[in-house]
Amino acid sequence: MGGISRNTLDPGKDTTAWEFEKEGYNIIYKNKMGAVGATYDQPLGRKASIRTVLVAGKISLNTTLTHRVSARERFKSGVFLTTQKYRTPPVGPGGDVKSWLVQPFVSWSLQFAPSLTSEIGLHGMISKVEEGIKPGSIVVWTRERR
Repeated sequence: MGGISRNTLDPGKDTTAWEFEKEGYNIIYKNKMGAVGATYDQPLGRKASIRTVLVAGKISLNTTLTHRVSARERFKSGVFLTTQKYRTPPVGPGGDVKSWLVQPFVSWSLQFAPSLTSEIGLHGMISKVEEGIKPGSIVVWTRERR
């Protein structure tokens, strides 16, 4: 899988037409991406499994442990590890910033009905650039097909 992206923003001369501050800057964004990966799934008994995904290109590793508590209840935990590289502006401190982004997570989901599921969880983020823990929840309703 791969792709090339380019986005150029030239500031307009009429400042009253700007909706966002960034419209006053010359912005040139270029990106090339290519990746190849592999997935490994392993059952751990009758109610648990582990899935590991490795992606080369922008190196990324994801490992998820899933435990089915019951037919309607599931617990997941895992971690995402991703390499990061930021190019700093020439006016700032020189050089690129290289680091690992570590994202541990846990979630619990419960199926109330065949078409209604809820999930709650915590997602952490640790890197040179940002750190934090974010709680999350979602309720999903799926319309049944006829």
